Amino acid sequence: MEQIIVKRKPRKCPKCKGDVYEILFGEPICSEKEMFKRTGKHYIFYGCIISDNDPNWACSKCGQEFRKE
Repeated sequence: MEQIIVKRKPRKCPKCKGDVYEILFGEPICSEKEMFKRTGKHYIFYGCIISDNDPNWACSKCGQEFRKE
């Protein structure tokens, strides 16, 4: 799936209308559910491999990725 380039975080995915959450890279210290309990924000965990073109956000429903311009 190709990333969509955006100026700011979309509230909803334009493809499926799912919620769009911030992506966290690195080895997680807790689950996504536990992170929500700690911060009050939803996150999607990605892996430890980081590149120059990584997405900033992803749809929680269909996985569509978004990258800040």
